[in-house]
Amino acid sequence: MNIKKPSPCYLKCNEFYKITQASERLFCKKGCDADEDTLELCKMEKCTELCIKKELGEDDNKKGSWTMLFSRAPVNSDNCIEACYYGCLNRVDEDKD
Repeated sequence: MNIKKPSPCYLKCNEFYKITQASERLFCKKGCDADEDTLELCKMEKCTELCIKKELGEDDNKKGSWTMLFSRAPVNSDNCIEACYYGCLNRVDEDKD
């Protein structure tokens, strides 16, 4: 059985976010897995897509105002963004090595 070792970025997420911060740990690791080339793109595209409230529905068929906003993160959006940024930063640092 071949067990894959976690990436250095994942290990940094595990060190920084305690076991009780499972959601933040998860979003940090999503930052590690981002495909964007630069730190800025990772923050602006990946983390925003993961954590920021968005309107539901197609552009020309938005839901009513009472269902208009949806937070994609199960935790506070600010905590999600911070965790994702940390993952992006560690991923970019890892790529430089």
